[in-house]
Amino acid sequence: MRCKNIEVTFEVPMPTDTPDENGIMYSTGAKASAIEDMVGIPIVQHDSDDFKTTRVLGVVTEAKWLGESAIIKGRLWYGGTCESIELDNNKVVTSMKIDEFSICE
Repeated sequence: MRCKNIEVTFEVPMPTDTPDENGIMYSTGAKASAIEDMVGIPIVQHDSDDFKTTRVLGVVTEAKWLGESAIIKGRLWYGGTCESIELDNNKVVTSMKIDEFSICE
């Protein structure tokens, strides 16, 4: 089932007393103000090899700092399910098994 405007919520852990995965420490104030300014920025997928190739998948619609994590809400442009289906004689799906959920551009 192809869908559009998929609402998503991410909880991103951002401890204040330890470095991130790059070894960098951030102040609580820096994190809080940056999170609050995220509304409207794109949600992208980077190529894991060189970070030069990006695909815009959606947009951030709300962002909130909770002290040790950020709650990011957004809208993905397109996605849907990949499924195994059974059809009746009128080509209406009468049974299905969802095999995965995918996100696409």
